[in-house]
Amino acid sequence: MCSWVGVAVAHGHQARSSLYDQLGREAAEKGLPALTGAASSTQGQQLSDLFQFHWTGAVTAKLKRLEVPVRAIVVPFPERAVAAIHALVKATLDPVLGANAVWYQDPQLYHANIFHASHHLDPKLAKAAAVTAEEVAVRSVTDDACALRVQLERVVITPGGVLMGLWQVGGGTDPAVLRGALKRRLPHAPLKQLLSSNNIL
Repeated sequence: MCSWVGVAVAHGHQARSSLYDQLGREAAEKGLPALTGAASSTQGQQLSDLFQFHWTGAVTAKLKRLEVPVRAIVVPFPERAVAAIHALVKATLDPVLGANAVWYQDPQLYHANIFHASHHLDPKLAKAAAVTAEEVAVRSVTDDACALRVQLERVVITPGGVLMGLWQVGGGTDPAVLRGALKRRLPHAPLKQLLSSNNIL
């Protein structure tokens, strides 16, 4: 049953806008090392670890199998919304950078990260029984949560070359509240999550 209506949303809204202002300034202040060939990294990995840069100017992803699979709680976005976002981004970037010079994530995989029980920087090996217990713990949190109503506030590019859609919450359980509850229910999860702030969406 939904029981966390509007909790911390007002505070989270202001915190998110301040954070998004900061993220929006970073590329203006630091430049875009990823587009100039300078060393750049994202989530602890160099761009050369993630992508193959071909002499033709094309970019392809280097897919790697992790020894310990990522276990994450994510919020997928509606198919119509992500299709529109993907089309708009391509229409904006392709004429400037070239149709093959950007690696576009499959829009069907667009999502917002909420919490990781295991990630590539801090893998947490878990047997089947432990994973089942994690699922029960997650459901105990989400069953009390209220559906998020979100809108796209802005799109920014990071110095690492990542194009990010930054979302604002118009209602439901604030992401920071969800993350706090998940942290308590998943005590073996990585202490350092991949997101820079509990408020981000």
